[in-house]
Amino acid sequence: ADMVQRMRADRPVLDPKAEAIWARDIVLIKLLASNPIRRRNLIHLTWRADNTGELHQREDGSWWLKIHKSRFKNTRGAAGAREFYECQVNAAAWTDIERYVRVHRPRLVRGPTDLFFLNSSEGPGKSNDTHLWTELGRRVEKLTAKYLYKCPGIGTHAFRHIVATAILKATGGDFKTAALVLNDKVATVEKHYAFLTANDGAERMAQLLSGSFSRL
Repeated sequence: ADMVQRMRADRPVLDPKAEAIWARDIVLIKLLASNPIRRRNLIHLTWRADNTGELHQREDGSWWLKIHKSRFKNTRGAAGAREFYECQVNAAAWTDIERYVRVHRPRLVRGPTDLFFLNSSEGPGKSNDTHLWTELGRRVEKLTAKYLYKCPGIGTHAFRHIVATAILKATGGDFKTAALVLNDKVATVEKHYAFLTANDGAERMAQLLSGSFSRL
């Protein structure tokens, strides 16, 4: 949240393309915080004006992700249990998404495409056509290094760990919710984050038995 506020304060003026990139980057960070899907899925994420893309808006104004299981790395695992990964984007990102697709995304388009996140790279050896934003991960590292307090720069996958950790710490170990958000198996999340609940248990014990421990 602090990072997004710093990005908002750094909005470019009098440069439409720079402003479009700025708007795209804010949506990217908000989407990573709300729906921490893997980098590959972000790169290939689609949006279409007829509302048939993977990112689409419902009649009530909410934005949703609906991605077929075949598009996921773990399609033979948790992702394969359901035909689609279907999840609402947090409401905090809706206005930014609408502004990006209606106003700013058209400024980055250099050819017919249904890609949601557009690459702004130009120069020698670059095609005039819109192509996959393969450097999306590096952009996240650059943005987090610049706007995330005391951060040397982290990639997209780190957001999965941040969100999972935040959920588990806030709920006291709700592995099912964390697994649903990550589109992963509960067992996998338990395996990778068991240390959190163990430490939380030790901290809680210290609080409950503070009187006894003070006599040691």
